[in-house]
Order: sequence, then structure tokens, then C-alpha cells
Amino acid sequence: ELGINRFDTGVNYGNWKTQPLLGLVLKEHIKRNREKLIITSKAGTQQNGSKNFTPDYIEHMVNKSISDMQCKYLDKFYLHGPTLKEIETKGLLKKLTSLVREGKIKRFGVNTHNLHIMDNISTGIYQDISLLMIDYNLLQQNRSKIFENCRRNNIEITAGTSLCQG
Repeated sequence: ELGINRFDTGVNYGNWKTQPLLGLVLKEHIKRNREKLIITSKAGTQQNGSKNFTPDYIEHMVNKSISDMQCKYLDKFYLHGPTLKEIETKGLLKKLTSLVREGKIKRFGVNTHNLHIMDNISTGIYQDISLLMIDYNLLQQNRSKIFENCRRNNIEITAGTSLCQG
């Protein structure tokens, strides 16, 4: 009730075991107060370590996340580490938009450590992308342009690696 309400994970975290475990831990909280929880997932990395941002794969991973965590929907969903070319995969953004309309995800965006990709997304060129997860910490502070662009384009920033993985 008074504790943590935001949970950020990814399909492949913990050797693909984190989400099912999180689902078990949160099961009763989800039943009682799903709307008070913020559940985030990411996808794009396959079990063999290669990247896959095809619309069908991403939809499968969204459905897997919802099933694994028994949470009905995801509040936030991130493409995990795509290149600009992968973001522009034919039908990908359209698929994510349809998953929003279906109620499977509330919002979607990109998780990246690449300054060029951060900069491009922050300009609002992808009108349906409303989230950007970036590395931002004491050692990586050169993001002022990105912060300003995101503010201007209504793109929510989440700081990842805020402790610089330490």
C-alpha cells in the first residue's frame, strides 16, 4: 500500500524468468489495485541475443509480458535498443498503435543508450512514440537538448542506469 508501485522489467531479463516471477509476487496486488501499479516491459532481444523488431514478434512479446505478469495490460512498453532503421520496420509503429487501441499497452516508446537515436526521437518525428528511456546519471549528463525537445514534443523521459549500473 505505501511501498513501491512502479515495476520496470523486460521479457528477456533474468534469463527470461523475471516477468513470471514478478507476476507471482504481484498477483494479489494486481487483483486488488491494478490501476495503482505502473508496470513496464521491454522487448526486441531474442533468446539467442539477436534483435527482432518485426511487428509479429513485438506483439507476441507484449502478449507474453501480459501473460507472464498476469497484469491484463502494460502501462508502458519500450522497444529495447533498436536502431533507427529497426524503429522504422514496416508496420511496427502501426502495430504498437493498434496494441494501444486494443488496451494491451497504454503507451509505448524506445529505450536507448545511443545519443543520435535519443536526439531523433526527441524531435517528435515519430508522432506515436510518447516515451523515451535513456541513460542519465552523474557520468552521462550531456542530454539537455534531448530533455528540451522531449518537453516540447510531449515525450516522457525515464532515466535508466541512474546509478550508472553501480
